[in-house]
Amino acid sequence: MEQQAPPHSPTPTFDYARLAWQGMSKVGGVEPAVLTVRRGAQLVCVWSLFTRRHNGLSVASHLGCGSNHEYAGPLIVDDADTRAVAALALASARPLADVLRIYNLRPASAMACALDADRSLKFRGSVFSPVVSLAGFGDWQGWTASKPRKFSSELRRRRRRLAELGDLQSVRTSGSVEAAQIVDWLFEAKRKWLFARGIRRSWILEPRARTLFAALLSRHHADAFDKADFLVFALKLDGKTIAASLCSRSRDRLESHMTAFDPAFAAYAPGSLLTEDQVRWAIGERVDLDLRITRDPYKLVWADRGDRYDSFAIACSLRGVPTVLGEHVHGTIRSARRALGPRVKALFRRFGATVPSARGRPAGDLL
Repeated sequence: MEQQAPPHSPTPTFDYARLAWQGMSKVGGVEPAVLTVRRGAQLVCVWSLFTRRHNGLSVASHLGCGSNHEYAGPLIVDDADTRAVAALALASARPLADVLRIYNLRPASAMACALDADRSLKFRGSVFSPVVSLAGFGDWQGWTASKPRKFSSELRRRRRRLAELGDLQSVRTSGSVEAAQIVDWLFEAKRKWLFARGIRRSWILEPRARTLFAALLSRHHADAFDKADFLVFALKLDGKTIAASLCSRSRDRLESHMTAFDPAFAAYAPGSLLTEDQVRWAIGERVDLDLRITRDPYKLVWADRGDRYDSFAIACSLRGVPTVLGEHVHGTIRSARRALGPRVKALFRRFGATVPSARGRPAGDLL
């Protein structure tokens, strides 16, 4: 396929799908399903999917790390016929399964437009990814001038306090032994974070996810960080990792896929200092920083916009209809909770009761 420029996200690319399948192939009951569309001899679309059994149904979804937070549409050559190509790819995917799940499409993308025109039963759910707009700034000082005065001074204070504890280093690497070690630390830190919250089901807990990202990083030469499409940022204190982020680099943004920090240093906000390092690097690369999908408070401190993404569940057979109808019911319930949540919490606080938590919910799994 002719690729005029790197895609918005590297997750739909051949290397990502190939390495993802190496891990996925060891799971029982799954089959790869790579769809292609050609115009004459020219390859104009590749869509890397896989099928599996879930609750008695066959389900098709993208090849990836196991998370439903990935940007997971097909890879389509950018020309005047993209919508027709997407419609053909969608029609080709229908016979694969009872339910087709497509995660996090840009609303104006060719596949999202093809789904808008499609008349079959489907459910659409929308999320917003917090993004730090950086491409228009020349340096860190120029960007921080747009923030409250105490923003940068607080970061300097925290970094100074943390540096007083020992030798503080900011690390950026890819394709090195150190990068692999940081990935191991990151997954172990996230595992502890999940277990502390009673969460026992997550893509993060799957060994193949760790193996996938280690393999993606290992493709690069350690001295070619600025050209790598997968990379890690970390903070180290006296040689020990205390915060890390696994990222990918595309044409227009740096994406932060996973971030963790050592809770022993929470008072020093190492996650914020790590984000500062990412922002500084992204400004130099003239790209935005995408903090990815969930609207956590620490992300909203940095972000100045939210990019919308739509996910779909499509009934491809009569057997898939109840599942998609169930998605509509759950979507209605979620909307009601969002609308009523603040009022319910206010009532709990008014009468001195404990506000119910969301502990134990799955963390971004393919369901």
